Amino acid sequence: MVRRRLLLLQFFLLWKNHFEEQSEHAQLDFILVGTSLGLGFLTRTHVIVSAVAIFVSYFLLIGIRPFRSRVLMVGAFSFFVVLQVIVNLVSGHGMFETAQAFNIYKFLYGIDPTYSPTPTEIESFSLISEITKNQQAFFATYWIPFKFLISFALIPFACFLFVS
Repeated sequence: MVRRRLLLLQFFLLWKNHFEEQSEHAQLDFILVGTSLGLGFLTRTHVIVSAVAIFVSYFLLIGIRPFRSRVLMVGAFSFFVVLQVIVNLVSGHGMFETAQAFNIYKFLYGIDPTYSPTPTEIESFSLISEITKNQQAFFATYWIPFKFLISFALIPFACFLFVS
């Protein structure tokens, strides 16, 4: 729930300055956008993919100028990424390691109340090895959510093509 609110805040701040004529807090808004994306990264490392997509699409649509506010936005995000990497390394984990393997395991194999996987099974679970072992089952599992998510991109993509 908190991540959704951070995402809404970041989109509001990103586009607010574009539609207003002049904002005296524009640089602070961009710092807050980078901070909200960075805070999302602290809870889920896959936010880095979303952040890169958001940055690239924003820069393509709006442009890289004014350069200083864009650097502040990416810098604020990078601060939290570096902070998370340092905390992971100091605590003896990998750079981008999280305990998300169980969530992916549940998604691929479902929940069986009579059999619960042991922590060693979860620890040895690798998404890459699952893809290489059984590609057809992996893509069949992800196809339905992918179609659902891509449906949200069709209207913005059509608008982008129409405007360009």
